[in-house]
Amino acid sequence: MNGPRLILVVVAGFVAALAFGGCLGCGGDSSPEISISVPTETQAASSSAEFIDQADAICSAANDDIGTFIEEGQGLTGAGEIADIRQGVAINIKDLGVPAEDRATAEQVIDGYTAQAEAGNKIALATDRGEDTTSAEAELTSAKADTLQAAESYGFKDCGQEPDASSSSSTGGSSVSPSAPVTPAPAPAPAPVTPTPPSTGGGAGGGVTPG
Repeated sequence: MNGPRLILVVVAGFVAALAFGGCLGCGGDSSPEISISVPTETQAASSSAEFIDQADAICSAANDDIGTFIEEGQGLTGAGEIADIRQGVAINIKDLGVPAEDRATAEQVIDGYTAQAEAGNKIALATDRGEDTTSAEAELTSAKADTLQAAESYGFKDCGQEPDASSSSSTGGSSVSPSAPVTPAPAPAPAPVTPTPPSTGGGAGGGVTPG
């Protein structure tokens, strides 16, 4: 075999070996399939029911604290502290991890508490300056209504609810029973008056001479 033919045979064998080895890597029907998982967006671990229970516990504790301020007549003077409590509710609920189910409504509740906190801080600032708080109070009232609507829509029981002094300090009026009507005693009868006897006309110059 001459030189050129030998080179051609070697090259052909090398190419055939490469082709055969490549086919080994192709895999057949018996080759196991390797699945590649693509990471997706991280979802909250808790379910909606668990989320509601945990959030309601946060709101219930906050309502108790806010109710104390209101009972003590510190609804305005304690507006800054109450605003901090409401902002804490928003942060703590968000930290629970909002479930993907109806996320928008749950986030409206969180935003509602943030709006309440902002309005409360405005009330506190106006109070410190001796300014009118009417506008800030109206803003707070509107934020409360929006929060309550979203909370009820999502299924919360305590979140969105706001305690007040009248509901927490009494349960429907005074506990003192009214006293029975007192019948006045009859007026005493007047003492009898002894009549004075008439004069007998005796004595000098006391009579009348007939004509």
